[in-house]
Amino acid sequence: MTSDIKDDPPETSGKFQTEVCPEYNIIRITLLEVATPEDVNQFRAGPLMASGCSRIVWDFKQDDLTAISADDIRRFTEYVPEVPEGNRLAFVVPNELGFGIGRMLTTRMELSGNKARVSPFYTMDEALAWLISPQD
Repeated sequence: MTSDIKDDPPETSGKFQTEVCPEYNIIRITLLEVATPEDVNQFRAGPLMASGCSRIVWDFKQDDLTAISADDIRRFTEYVPEVPEGNRLAFVVPNELGFGIGRMLTTRMELSGNKARVSPFYTMDEALAWLISPQD
């Protein structure tokens, strides 16, 4: 499987573009412009949950994430424990800063006791391979 997972045409909702691949139960969310934690939470409560997908990949490759503040990171991590157990959540990030933020989200998930799987990746191919791999 490659980074081209499009089965349904992409849809745009505010600062996000989504592509759903029903075959693999994956929704790919691409950040189109800088988003606040509140933007992400509003999107998560609407189009993301409506997709019904249990494998989610957030594509942050278009943002270098240097404008994100420590407070933004804290607010983003507040939403992670709400990921339903059994789901997989991948973040594709552009740099070491993004990878570190992804690891912080992973740690927060583990500390919350939630059994959903969260992991950062540098490439979409790595993220998709992890998302479709057998559950462990």
